[in-house]
Amino acid sequence: MNALGLHGFGGPDVPRVLELPEPQAGPGQVRMRVHAAAVNPPDVLLRTGVT
Repeated sequence: MNALGLHGFGGPDVPRVLELPEPQAGPGQVRMRVHAAAVNPPDVLLRTGVT
């Protein structure tokens, strides 16, 4: 599974695509397929270090 990881503050070069193991659903849980995701303005401010 691919995921976007942030390990520090900075510009668009900071986020890295990470390869993670496929999650497994446990008892009473479900897995959902995500077709799209978005980034909110506060997420961008957090990434750049603005408080």
